[in-house]
Amino acid sequence: MDVMISLVRTIDGQDQKLNAGSVASGAGVVYGNEIHVLTANHVCDYSDVVGPAEQMGYAPTIKISAIDVTGERHSLEIVKPNEEADLCLLKGKK
Repeated sequence: MDVMISLVRTIDGQDQKLNAGSVASGAGVVYGNEIHVLTANHVCDYSDVVGPAEQMGYAPTIKISAIDVTGERHSLEIVKPNEEADLCLLKGKK
């Protein structure tokens, strides 16, 4: 599973893009016809990148994806993070 963050800010009408690339990666379990991934919550927490980027005027776009055993990439969204247990449930569609 990869978390990708793209950052864009506009100065004098010009968009400046900064691709931070993969800022986190982790393992998970894919289950069922829908994709359910259970991973560590620290993989889903990218506040250390987003906060400073916003202070510099960037608007972050966060993309989370998982690659299944066939090599197909699936977009995911966070369903339920649990900081205390360091777990994060993500969901996507096949």
